[in-house]
Amino acid sequence: MTREDHTLEVGVTYTPSTPEALPRTFRKMYNFTTFDTIAVRSMSLPSPTHPRSVIFQMHIENIGNEPFTLTSLNFHPEPQWDVVSCNRIESNTLEGKEGEQDGELGVFGEGWIEPRGVVQSLFVLSPKVGVEGEMPFALGRVEIGWVGAMGEKGSSITGLMKRRPA
Repeated sequence: MTREDHTLEVGVTYTPSTPEALPRTFRKMYNFTTFDTIAVRSMSLPSPTHPRSVIFQMHIENIGNEPFTLTSLNFHPEPQWDVVSCNRIESNTLEGKEGEQDGELGVFGEGWIEPRGVVQSLFVLSPKVGVEGEMPFALGRVEIGWVGAMGEKGSSITGLMKRRPA
């Protein structure tokens, strides 16, 4: 777990209500520590069925001390790529769920992710129509959103995810 120490400096300037009073200023320093909530590990593989496509797998681990639930998981590809999320399943295809309204389940329908719990996600990236030649190593960024046990919201956007040369 990554720990970071921070200092917040607050400065206040005010003028007392008497006419001849000069402005007064004071500063206060507040020290606090933050801890990472999630860790992201990723891996990319060439698609066995489509040579120019990439399978991108990601593990999201709760490295905090409190459970949370994911609220969003979006892959923002580079302009040359189209992306398909494999993290959702339609509710009417689940056994015993006939007659329910279609909806997205999967990583979002499973409740809390306990401390040290891991969620896997999978995306398939394919070249956009009309893109020819060698595909770039840069794939895109992943945006992750979550809500903690006390309702606090968190979000993170990864750095540029890349694939390895074949």
